[in-house]
Amino acid sequence: MARLNQFGGEIAAIAILGLSFLVPFVTDSPFVYSTQNLIAVAVTAAFSVYIMLRMDLLTFAVPAFMAIGGYAAAIAGLKGGIVTASP
Repeated sequence: MARLNQFGGEIAAIAILGLSFLVPFVTDSPFVYSTQNLIAVAVTAAFSVYIMLRMDLLTFAVPAFMAIGGYAAAIAGLKGGIVTASP
């Protein structure tokens, strides 16, 4: 039982990501799709940093690359017309 408590965060993250694949079968709402995508990206990013911290590899390179990638994707989306800045 102690071993299950040790990996509770990992199991919860995998469960959230697994359940997110069921969203398209439940609803057609663009708001729900957008929220689900934000949650999936945030859980994946947090889980990747958490794994690095569990291996005692404390570095700020992973969050820095995530920030640079997010900034570049936002600029590319705005310049390329993929997303709009106004609702």
